[in-house]
Amino acid sequence: MEEQEDHENARLLAEGIEDIPWISVNPDEVETNMVFFDVDVATRPMSEFIEALRRAEVLMRPTAPRRVRAVTHLDVNRKDIERAVEVFHQV
Repeated sequence: MEEQEDHENARLLAEGIEDIPWISVNPDEVETNMVFFDVDVATRPMSEFIEALRRAEVLMRPTAPRRVRAVTHLDVNRKDIERAVEVFHQV
């Protein structure tokens, strides 16, 4: 059951951030507990974005100059995802 929850949480994250204009993500492509999305670095520099998330205790890692990977796992619950979505909309 935990693995299924992780996948559902990943989809919830993708759906929660897909309306942010400077983020490009397709929730339909989320099939595991990982969400990959692109950041418009001309609008939001990657280093500033990742640092703002970190300050809010939302940890993600860039995998390329514009691409970020978010992973949901045992220690991340639905409430954590909802909070992360709020943080995304604030940064």
